[in-house]
Amino acid sequence: MLFMAIVIPTVIEGMMIANRSALVAERKTIAVGFAENLLNEFIITEEWRNGKSSGDFGNRYAGFRWELIRSSWDQETLALLTVVVNYPVQGRDYYVQLSTVVDEAETMIVETEE
Repeated sequence: MLFMAIVIPTVIEGMMIANRSALVAERKTIAVGFAENLLNEFIITEEWRNGKSSGDFGNRYAGFRWELIRSSWDQETLALLTVVVNYPVQGRDYYVQLSTVVDEAETMIVETEE
């Protein structure tokens, strides 16, 4: 009986850790996709210059939040853009972040055919 009292809680704890690890991996994959899409969108639309700097992903991905951080880079005309996506797993917050460098002096020109 003593053996069971020691083994069962240990096995349950191990299962909880394995479950949390699987959920973190799944949600991290989703968060990286969100961060990559947001970073690309900010660069293409140039919303990073004066657009929205934080938000969420709606009810379907409740708890997932994002933030755009713009900071200076080593050269005067360059800026470092970082998108941070936060996501919850079993009461703990995790995050991923993706960064790139952009030229503040250049603007993107999009030509359309009419």
